[in-house]
Amino acid sequence: MGVPPANRLLLVSDNDTIREAVTEAVRDPPDLRLTTVETPADARCHLAATPADCLLVDAHAGTDSLSAFRDTLRAEHPTLPFVAAVDTTRTLPSSLAVHATIHTDSLATLPEVVRVLTATARRTDSPAVSAEHS
Repeated sequence: MGVPPANRLLLVSDNDTIREAVTEAVRDPPDLRLTTVETPADARCHLAATPADCLLVDAHAGTDSLSAFRDTLRAEHPTLPFVAAVDTTRTLPSSLAVHATIHTDSLATLPEVVRVLTATARRTDSPAVSAEHS
């Protein structure tokens, strides 16, 4: 049995404090690889060239609408888990479908959130075994 693949986390944030906190939260786990970009447009360019297993988006990043960005990503990468990082002063619109939210003041749980979401996405992408017999 080989080494499990690293979970590739793409962070979208133009906030240095958030970027530093996320970097610190995922520094030690050997199964996480972090890449950061500043804007939703940068994320789309990055994802066109390099796959990611999970996307963490600072709800305040860039000028694009978070809902529009999520809709675009859903069309381009339908199985990519989308996590919104929010602070306690902001609530997300109820119409915004995300896989998880995480508060920026509790990023210590981020590695486990990424592991659970990527494991679930990988199982969803795996071909199902047919129960039918000839």
